[in-house]
Amino acid sequence: MAKEEITPSEWQIIYRLKFQRDIYKDLRILEKSIGEGDEENSNLDLFSLEMFENIAYTMAKHADPQIPNEVDEWLDGFNTFLIYQVLPQLIELWG
Repeated sequence: MAKEEITPSEWQIIYRLKFQRDIYKDLRILEKSIGEGDEENSNLDLFSLEMFENIAYTMAKHADPQIPNEVDEWLDGFNTFLIYQVLPQLIELWG
């Protein structure tokens, strides 16, 4: 059976319940922070990176309920990657 599509308002509720933040505001902040995707001219700070992790986690958890319930535990399963490669694609998904 195919996974049911989640509506934007449901994403917002899931994110708000888990992180007590507004996903759309966080996406706008991230989009501004990364600028044109140029690592040298971006304004990404630790708070922005945490927002990125939280948004990615929310999407992944919906796609696979077997993912750990804690973000840090989920992140431990990854190798490192450049946020500048992944964030633009994440923002595009919210188009």
